[in-house]
Amino acid sequence: MNLPNALSIIRIILVPIYAAVFFSDMENAMFIAAAIYLLAGLTDFLDGYIARKYHIITELGKILDPLADKMMTVTVFGCIAAKRIVPWWIALLLLVKELLQLIGGLIYYKRNSTMRPSVFLGKASTVSLIVTGIVFMVFPELPDPIGNGLLIVTTAILLSAFFNYLTIFFKLSSDKTDHSAAN
Repeated sequence: MNLPNALSIIRIILVPIYAAVFFSDMENAMFIAAAIYLLAGLTDFLDGYIARKYHIITELGKILDPLADKMMTVTVFGCIAAKRIVPWWIALLLLVKELLQLIGGLIYYKRNSTMRPSVFLGKASTVSLIVTGIVFMVFPELPDPIGNGLLIVTTAILLSAFFNYLTIFFKLSSDKTDHSAAN
């Protein structure tokens, strides 16, 4: 197992730790949970950076990395929605988007025996979700204009990434279909 894949596995292990800390009665639980989410975000950056820099991108890594991201972000936003820090529809929208992307990725993988790398909007969405999640954990009583503005920007980036991936999926699916029909 290479270092980037190990970092993705660490991120997966951090998911239940984050949830346990978030809902615990320990002092500064929200700050510690935010620090865990930040640590997860840093491992996400590091695993991608190391994999690209040292040319150790693997098919396993292409699966583990987005899976770890999806598990962590859905958990974080599920937790902050459960405590009514953000509206429930944000967590639901994120869950639906992530499930649809996961299904699309699995369909693509089944057809092509490979995973597509992430795109810029996907990375922007991940960064936006990390920043938004941490801000709401550190400042749970954020004034409405600021909190709503942050949620609007994050939702716009999230939906842009989703529709970008959807466009790529349909283009690749039609290219594959057209190519198969020619043979």
